[in-house]
Amino acid sequence: MNQNYKIDAFATDHWSVYYQTIPKEKHITGKQFTQGIENLNGRIRHYLSGFARRTKDYFKSEQTMKSALNLFFYHHS
Repeated sequence: MNQNYKIDAFATDHWSVYYQTIPKEKHITGKQFTQGIENLNGRIRHYLSGFARRTKDYFKSEQTMKSALNLFFYHHS
C-alpha cells in the first residue's frame, strides 16, 4: 500500500518557521485553507487515542497505526 502523491502546495498558518522551510511558490496561508485540516485532525485525536495529546496510549507499530487510520477513514468518509 505504498502510494506516492504529488504535493502542489502546503497550507499553513502564519507561524514564521514555515516561511523559512517551505518554498514560497508552494506555500499558502490563511484560515480558509487550514480549517478543514484542523477539523479532521481533531476528529482523529478524538476517535483514535494513539493520536491524542497528553495520553499514555500510543501505537506500538507503524502497521497498527496505518490499520487504525484505514478503519477511521473507511467509517468516517
